[in-house]
Amino acid sequence: MKRTYRSHQSFALASKAALGTVALAALAVGCASSGTKNYAKGEIPQRLLASAPSVAWERASADFTVRAGGIHDSRDIAVNYVQRWTDNVPYQDTCYQDQEVIVQDTCQGLRFKDGAGKSEAWDAFFSAKRADKPAALDKAIKGIGDKTARDLIDNGYFARKPRSWEAFVDEMARARNAGVIQKSVFYQVTVQYKDDNATTLGYDVQSAEIYTYACDKVTIQPVPYSCTKYREQEFSQILQSVIRHVDVTVSNPDLQPFESEVLTVTVGNDPNDVSLSGGVYNHYRFGLRNEGGSAKLDVSSLGRVQVDLPPNSLRSSRIDVRDGQAVLSVSVDPNLVSRDGQDQLMLRYAVSSCDAGFAELCKLGKSMTKGNYQYAPINAPDFQLPVNVGKNKIVKIYFSIGRPNSHWYNGAYTLERDSERVKIKK
Repeated sequence: MKRTYRSHQSFALASKAALGTVALAALAVGCASSGTKNYAKGEIPQRLLASAPSVAWERASADFTVRAGGIHDSRDIAVNYVQRWTDNVPYQDTCYQDQEVIVQDTCQGLRFKDGAGKSEAWDAFFSAKRADKPAALDKAIKGIGDKTARDLIDNGYFARKPRSWEAFVDEMARARNAGVIQKSVFYQVTVQYKDDNATTLGYDVQSAEIYTYACDKVTIQPVPYSCTKYREQEFSQILQSVIRHVDVTVSNPDLQPFESEVLTVTVGNDPNDVSLSGGVYNHYRFGLRNEGGSAKLDVSSLGRVQVDLPPNSLRSSRIDVRDGQAVLSVSVDPNLVSRDGQDQLMLRYAVSSCDAGFAELCKLGKSMTKGNYQYAPINAPDFQLPVNVGKNKIVKIYFSIGRPNSHWYNGAYTLERDSERVKIKK
């Protein structure tokens, strides 16, 4: 967890004299983008306005590595007066537009002997008010769509009911040839959905004669083209920079010889704008003195933070059989082994066993039984634990390590591991 400390001295950012109106620079540092706008083919993209610029002093940081015994170190930190603004920047992208693709094909047509277009669909269309006619025509003719239905009515088509399927197709063809409807719509209505439309519009499909003819099969495919889009982009420019000299002294950090941690000092333009953060193993406080243009931090530990054992504390393990006993061998981080008997590193283990059967399996009808946890002190980086469970047994050991009652660690044991099975022979 990152901790932040502030000096016990009160401080506030000092107000600075205005630097005057600053024009937006053509050259800028840094960028980020979000958001785009699509433009239709042929549409002329309009330049979007930039946001109003902001100007402010921005805090900056430097890291200091602390080791056992403390440190005395210094850094020069550049604090910048930065202008930031956003602009909408054009870029080229690929857009898509639907386009009709025509392929020569063979279609099936219908010749009707009967059927004069008597249907509820036509009745609903011709009895509808003008404002409702597009919706009624769209409902009556499958594949036409609301926009095409409106275009047909606005241009005077279907003012009278077609008395035959051939007359209906002729009316649709007349609209197609005049550019009122797309060729793809004509194909869908008169070829792709001809059976559905003939039935709905009251032309007797059962009495129709089917014939083939050469036709244009029309499909809609998206066609790529180059287009201009805009995306929002952030720009910045350093208008002024000052150097803050920071001198850090850390006394009495509560660290073991092999431990280190990083403290981050952050400063602003105001001499009293100083903060301290970081530290894994200690709680810190600091006092601030501004002397000769330097910020001097006197940092001291308020106490140790007890932490988990390092992730690689238990480095390796194995189990084998020696002299009729199961022997668990573990290798641990040498730094964790107590040299004075204090903060003793412990092995927590539980033995699981069963009567041996074939190979390294339990005897038929038997299962592994896990015993209670036991503890053994680890006095060397390479440690061996003999376990006597008797003859003709299958053995497996569950184990983990920890340093309970420790000044440095929180006493939690590592994630439990389990060994391979071994067989103690008769």
